[in-house]
Order: sequence, then C-alpha cells, then structure tokens
Amino acid sequence: KKTDFSDKLSHIYLDSTGEYAIGNKDGLGDNEYLINSIYHSEVLVTGASTMAIDGAVLDKPVVCVAFNGKTPESKVNYWESVTRFYDLYTHFEDLLDQKGVRVARSPDELASMVNEYIKNPALDSDGRKRIVSRLAYKIDGNSSKRLAEYVLEEVKKS
Repeated sequence: KKTDFSDKLSHIYLDSTGEYAIGNKDGLGDNEYLINSIYHSEVLVTGASTMAIDGAVLDKPVVCVAFNGKTPESKVNYWESVTRFYDLYTHFEDLLDQKGVRVARSPDELASMVNEYIKNPALDSDGRKRIVSRLAYKIDGNSSKRLAEYVLEEVKKS
C-alpha cells in the first residue's frame, strides 16, 4: 500500500486487514495470507491484539505499539489512546506477563526494539514459547472440532 513515507521506507509494507477475503493475486485466502505474512516477516509490529499470539506461534519477535504518535493531531486523552489497552485489559496483561513480546511507548522505543530483534531474533523466544503454551493450547488445526464436540456434549446434557 502506497503511503506518504513510501519513498523513505521502501522496505516497509503496510498491509490492510480484510482485503483478501476472496483471495489475493496469489490465490491465497485470508488465513493463508496472514500466516505467510507473519512467517516471512522479521518482526511483527502490532497493537494490543491477538496478532501477538499469532507471532508467538510462529516464534517471530513481536513489538506492540502503545503510543498514538508525535504530532499535535495524535494527542488524545487516555481513554481514547492505545495505551489503555495495555493497562486495563487483563487478558493482554497475561500475555505480557509471559515476557515474550515487547511494548513500545514511543517511536524511538519502537525503532530500538525492532532493531534489537532484527539483530537477535532469538530474544524473548522463551517468553514466546510460554505465550503459546499458556494462550494457544494446541496448534493442531482441530480447535473448531474440539469446540463443536464440547458444545454438542453440553447440549446432550440439557
């Protein structure tokens, strides 16, 4: 996607979610495209999102953005800021407690963390393994089947 900084950062590609629902030019659907995007990335930069778990599953370094920007237009009150997601969402606190992702609270921190991970992608790998163990359960492609079986058993009980 072309951005106002594309000329300065030609090696960075901003991808928009949901553009590939029917398939992209390579014939991949949403899930395949997402998996390939993460797999072929060096560092995953995301917000307070389950994308951090996806990155951990593929053992990719993850930096979560916890700032709104530096321009006057980006100044917002706390309750409208991205920062609140890291302070008040208990499910994300559990992910952060595993020490498998880093949280950047400024553009300078973001650049520094991305550069550290590029130099040493193994940083925080043990924490990413803890995230997967604690929050992803089984990575076997059968989650929907297990859920359907559980719901069916509960329906039979009632």
